Amino acid sequence: MASAGKTKHERALLEGLRHAVHGLRAPFTCGGTLVLEQPVTLCFPDNTQVPVLRAKDTFEQGQLLRSLVERCAPAAFGMGRKTGYDRAVRDALQIKAESGAFSVLHFDPVAAGVLEQIRHELVPHVPEPLTAELY
Repeated sequence: MASAGKTKHERALLEGLRHAVHGLRAPFTCGGTLVLEQPVTLCFPDNTQVPVLRAKDTFEQGQLLRSLVERCAPAAFGMGRKTGYDRAVRDALQIKAESGAFSVLHFDPVAAGVLEQIRHELVPHVPEPLTAELY
C-alpha cells in the first residue's frame, strides 16, 4: 500500500483498518430468481415502451432488443482520471437514467421484497431498509 503524501496519523489509521479487515469474510454479492406476472418494461419520454421478454434464440433476441439498442450510446471506461471510448477496451452500450431518460413499469424492488432479501443476505446487522435508484 503506497503511503506517499499521507500523514503519520493517516498511515496509522489505514494500518489499523488493514488489521481489522484482514481475514474478514463477508458476502459482497447475492443472487436469485424472481418471476414477475408482467414483463419489466422500460418507458421513454416519447411514450415508447420496450418490454424485456425472453427470446427463443439469438436472432429473436436481436429483434426484440432493436428499439432499445437504437437508443443506446457507447459506454465509457475510466483509466486513471480520464474517461475514454474505445470498443477494443470496452465494447458495450448504455442508457443513463439521468434526467428522466426512462422509467420502469411492472417492477418495484421494495414491493417484490428484493431489497429486503438483499439486506438480509448482505448486511443483516443493518436494520435500516435499503433503497434503490436508477442511475
